[in-house]
Amino acid sequence: MNQSVSPQPIRLRLSPSVKADLSIACIHGRVIDCKKVPVLILALSPVSMEITTNLLLPVFGHYVLSFEFQIEQVWLKQYGQVALRKKEDNLYRYHISFVPNESNRRMLTGLLNAYIRRTRPKHVEIHQLYSKLSRYDSIV
Repeated sequence: MNQSVSPQPIRLRLSPSVKADLSIACIHGRVIDCKKVPVLILALSPVSMEITTNLLLPVFGHYVLSFEFQIEQVWLKQYGQVALRKKEDNLYRYHISFVPNESNRRMLTGLLNAYIRRTRPKHVEIHQLYSKLSRYDSIV
């Protein structure tokens, strides 16, 4: 059996961290209007991110979060759910899995590739991986 496996994206550490506005988008499928609070994005991939905040959020709840942030001078709005929480001093670190959206994933892949080229010009292996992901995305 000949199955092709797509390369898995790696989460990139952002240095410096990127500020994002977090809000609750919906609870139990019901859209709500909620105040935005700032959080810091520590790492980012086309399918997930790692954030830090002083907020205590439930893991795997029946809610979806909205994140608005800028990377490579492009404003993005991503939706995701908490997959993991870890307490660190007075803050919480969260792994957020994005709600699947192919166009957002493709855009974020391209933006992360541009970010890597600008911030880490000598990391050729990472450039090649994200270039491969970009080519794979255009085929799928």
